[in-house]
Amino acid sequence: MLYCLNFTILLIFYGVKPGKSFHSVLNDTILKDNRIPPEGFSNAAFREHLSQPVGATYADGQYWDQFELDLPIRMRKGRRQDYV
Repeated sequence: MLYCLNFTILLIFYGVKPGKSFHSVLNDTILKDNRIPPEGFSNAAFREHLSQPVGATYADGQYWDQFELDLPIRMRKGRRQDYV
C-alpha cells in the first residue's frame, strides 16, 4: 500500500490550465491525501485546520491502517518490511 499526497493547481494568473502538479507553491486543491493520521487524530480537529484525509476514511483516534493481501497459493515463505 502506498500512501501519498497529490495536489492540483489553479494558475489563472499564469494562463495555465488547472491540473495535477508537483509545484507546491501554486497548488490550491488536494486531490488525494491518504497518509495515516498521527496518534490522537480527530476528524473534527483536522477539518477545522483544513487537513482532513482526502480519498481515505479514518475513525477518530485511528492512527493505523489495515488491508488484506492475497498471497500466491504456492508461497511457502515470505519477507515483509514496514516503512515508518
